[in-house]
Amino acid sequence: MDQGDKGGKDFSKSQKNPYVEKIKKGEVKIESAPTERATKYATVIGDILDFLHADGAYVTDETVLSDLLTEDSQLRDLMEALGVKVSDDEPLVDVAERYVFRFEKER
Repeated sequence: MDQGDKGGKDFSKSQKNPYVEKIKKGEVKIESAPTERATKYATVIGDILDFLHADGAYVTDETVLSDLLTEDSQLRDLMEALGVKVSDDEPLVDVAERYVFRFEKER
């Protein structure tokens, strides 16, 4: 792989990742956060992810909006679209739950 003037690292040769090695040895354990609430509100969360252009993101009950926002205006636009107040540090499942509650209340 020719790096030319880019000065980049050549990843064409397989290199051992020290974290993978620690995981294999049992020195590091990876655990997923709970997803029960994210599953419960999957449809609304999917719509929110589409709105934020973050479709395909891995969402857990602990995913917060700031994990998904790429522009400052997205938070304001999301509030306007959902009709509920949101903050960038709150869990996405809380936003989805509040939206569903608001929608059901208005029916």
